[in-house]
Amino acid sequence: MEAYQFPIEIMHVQGEFVTPTGAAIVAAIKTDTHLPGQFCIKKIGLGAGKRTYQRPSILRAMLIEACDVTDDTENDTERDAICKLETNIDDCSGEILGYTMERLFAAGARDVHYMPVFMKKNRPGWQLNVICDETKIAELEQIIFEETTTIGIRRIPVERSILDRQIQKVMTPLGEAEVKVCQIGQKKKIYPEYESVAELSRAFILSLRSMDWSLTNCFISSDIPSIAAIICWRSSRSSPTLSISSDMICVVTSLYRSSCGLSSFFTPSTMHSSLIFIGTYMSSHMKS
Repeated sequence: MEAYQFPIEIMHVQGEFVTPTGAAIVAAIKTDTHLPGQFCIKKIGLGAGKRTYQRPSILRAMLIEACDVTDDTENDTERDAICKLETNIDDCSGEILGYTMERLFAAGARDVHYMPVFMKKNRPGWQLNVICDETKIAELEQIIFEETTTIGIRRIPVERSILDRQIQKVMTPLGEAEVKVCQIGQKKKIYPEYESVAELSRAFILSLRSMDWSLTNCFISSDIPSIAAIICWRSSRSSPTLSISSDMICVVTSLYRSSCGLSSFFTPSTMHSSLIFIGTYMSSHMKS
């Protein structure tokens, strides 16, 4: 027992429940100190002793093997284990909490957020929640202890289901951008990455919302309407500070999608007026 450092505990039932022979068998066949999260039972063995205790003297041993048990409904999702660090704080300023969040993200936290809470003695405070990998727990806890006034952190193991996702680059009339593509069965969800959208929005003086729509549709179209590229290039040559209309992007993208047989919010009866709109837009800005 001492040589192999077996963990033991004192029981309320009197008697010898770990014999030298039993301890030797465990030392010879033990492979780990923790059971796997999911396992399959290969064999089961039962043995009854001759001694009389307050409960039956029966020992059961199982030969198990770690395995991943999933059903057909989970084919589109991946199981993942993460950890949530949680603590309540009622005597820290907003500046300290904001700086703490920056350090946690820089150290590798998956997500950090605060929630307003009412604590003991009716004190308003904040609950800090940090989502992280198990390998990051010690480092992130050290940051929380260093930067905040908390004296205790709760560790909560969490299982989650995540969709298969990829970061892809798409070429738009305004430049290259990144989108996140998530797979759900035969369907895809497209989420433009914030930094790419914000960079293009600032460069072309467009609203973030219109750029988000444009990037999504450019990915679905899987191509760039050449007319849009020409418009953007000529407009920028005409006036470097020119703000390209978000309506123009919508019109061009929709016309292109319709020409490819894709869904569009324009009907055939509005195609002619849309082309006139493009011509009028170009003429007015070329003259200026």
